[in-house]
Amino acid sequence: MSHLNAGLPVQAKSPVI
Repeated sequence: MSHLNAGLPVQAKSPVI
């Protein structure tokens, strides 16, 4: 899980966690 997208829906944006 990237700290950059910590507040954003990472599951929907980035397939790689």
